[in-house]
Amino acid sequence: MKNYLEYKGYVGIINISAEDRVFFGTIHGINDLVTFEAKENISLNQYVERALKEYSDETLNRANQVSQLTGSLGNSTLITPPIFCLGNNE
Repeated sequence: MKNYLEYKGYVGIINISAEDRVFFGTIHGINDLVTFEAKENISLNQYVERALKEYSDETLNRANQVSQLTGSLGNSTLITPPIFCLGNNE
């Protein structure tokens, strides 16, 4: 039994909240906080993939905005990382 999922080279560490009856976790290997949550273990893969896709899309969007404002993606640009949290809140 393992407590992680792998997707495109990233690792999602899975935790269980017995009190809330949900699976939740974070994606490792990224310099931002990317989290996921699911009520069923069957949907964990889906939520890990969606969290990484939304993170990737947002990161590209922020990079494009900085590029338009500064004309470059220089190392001197500081961007506050967003916090992503996806969940099955049904």
